[in-house]
Amino acid sequence: MRFLMVILFVWTTTTSSWSQPAALPVGPQIAFIPIQADYLQVDNLDNAYLLNKQFQLRKYNSKGTLLCTYSSSAYGPLYSVDASNPLNVLLFYKDFNTIVALDNEFSELGTYQLAFRGYTDIGAVGYAQDNNFWVFDNTTLQLKKINAAGNVLAASENLFTIGLNLDERPNFLLSRNNYVYVNAPENGIYTFDINGVYYRQLPFPHLPSFQVRDQQLWFLDTTTQKLVQFYLNRIGQQAYLLPEVGPVKMAKIGRDRLFLLTDKGLHIYPLLD
Repeated sequence: MRFLMVILFVWTTTTSSWSQPAALPVGPQIAFIPIQADYLQVDNLDNAYLLNKQFQLRKYNSKGTLLCTYSSSAYGPLYSVDASNPLNVLLFYKDFNTIVALDNEFSELGTYQLAFRGYTDIGAVGYAQDNNFWVFDNTTLQLKKINAAGNVLAASENLFTIGLNLDERPNFLLSRNNYVYVNAPENGIYTFDINGVYYRQLPFPHLPSFQVRDQQLWFLDTTTQKLVQFYLNRIGQQAYLLPEVGPVKMAKIGRDRLFLLTDKGLHIYPLLD
């Protein structure tokens, strides 16, 4: 993926100056998986995780082969999946404040009912790089790192003090490269260090999902149907044209693959150097 590091253009905080959209260098489609799904995640091995309309989680490899499935009705609808560690995949059941951890074959490793650990309203859950959990506590409006017993290992200040709307709650978070990225739909992305100390806010509101790979933030602009690459360690961003597969609901960049989720299913393309 050497092509990802060569495009730079001037970006200011006062205007959204865009370079011309570039064609994303992809090869012919490798696979198409016909499935009705609304949720897509990928791991660092180019496996894709799809949540279908029946709340069944399915894992496919980079060639589109189904590897395993998981479903449970014990905790209500599955809200989010964190596949940062493909050997310890975290499922978050928001209605019951419950985390279920799965191994790479979707056997259960553990269940963590957060309400029994003192957390009655958790809005988002993510995997911490030291095998603990990052959670956003809606009650205190804080990002917290907790262990399996629920003990707080690190915590942010109350996000209201740094501009979070009182009627808004973050709905997605992930930990990458010693930072934690918390998505607040109306405000954008709040960034914290691994101790929960606030770092900065990224001005990208209304994102249903995003990724962080190799010091770059990736997200789908659903209005323009372009994939956006934003550099986290220098000034610049770039929009990419996607293959014409119809309206794209979610797009993910893998190590060597591009994954596009549409109403008809999942399209998988090879990324070219």
